[in-house]
Amino acid sequence: MNAQVVKLFGLVTVLFALLIGFTSYWSVFDAQALKDKRVNKRPLLEAQQIRRGRILADDGTVIAKSRSKGRGESLRYIRRVRSSAIRSATASSRRATPSSRSTTTGS
Repeated sequence: MNAQVVKLFGLVTVLFALLIGFTSYWSVFDAQALKDKRVNKRPLLEAQQIRRGRILADDGTVIAKSRSKGRGESLRYIRRVRSSAIRSATASSRRATPSSRSTTTGS
């Protein structure tokens, strides 16, 4: 009976060591790959903790603004973008921008 307990203890110790080893590898040495994965929401949540200002068009209309959501540790700022304001701002800037083509002639 003692031999079985010792074998079980050895197996649990090896599995625990593997768990610590793989967790350390992923969090220290392979951290950039974890950060780059699309399913990882941590960079998004970190970016949502930053309060940002409004984005204004040339005519002063608000194109985007941040709204707070939650309280305390769960406080996030969600960016709201008005697509109609973007379309109108792009259209007005296209009308106001002169053509980039030049009509110079060579000598």
